[in-house]
Amino acid sequence: MYSISETIARTLMPRTDHVFDLMGNGNAWFVDALERLGRGIITVRPTVETVAAADTYHRVTRRPAVATTTYGAGFTNTMTTLADVALSRIPLLLVVGTAPSAGPRCFDIDRQGLARAVGVETFTVHADDVAAVTLQAWNNTPENTHVILEIPYDLAAATATDPTVTTYLLRPGFQKLPMSPTLS
Repeated sequence: MYSISETIARTLMPRTDHVFDLMGNGNAWFVDALERLGRGIITVRPTVETVAAADTYHRVTRRPAVATTTYGAGFTNTMTTLADVALSRIPLLLVVGTAPSAGPRCFDIDRQGLARAVGVETFTVHADDVAAVTLQAWNNTPENTHVILEIPYDLAAATATDPTVTTYLLRPGFQKLPMSPTLS
């Protein structure tokens, strides 16, 4: 089986050409999986530019865009451009780290409330539904135009137990990645 982050990466790979990122603690496993799978990652700074670059990518290519950032300030820094994306109806999926599945820590914020405030729907993956929820979020991207996919902090490297993983990912050409020596 794959980790939750690798399952998300493998689910998105056939659907997008590039991911715009600024890696942090909350999305490190996801970015690592993308890198090891050879996905085109374009690192930008500061964090707000992850969504701005994905927005520009869509406006130029007319394809749905994917951005990723970490939780906390990484997420809150994207709010201005995320609001613009929502108002402009840009098909964009933002993959973010989030609070642990057991509940928020003292420094976590209400990410879903902030997203709702700017008109963005949020999906949160779990070990038993990661591929299905990732596909649901992706499939809602053109329809709702802007979607957030959250990876709970404590689950990013956990093994995905989603039964749909075998349906969507265990096909010829997909190989399990070795654990990155820098993140093991």
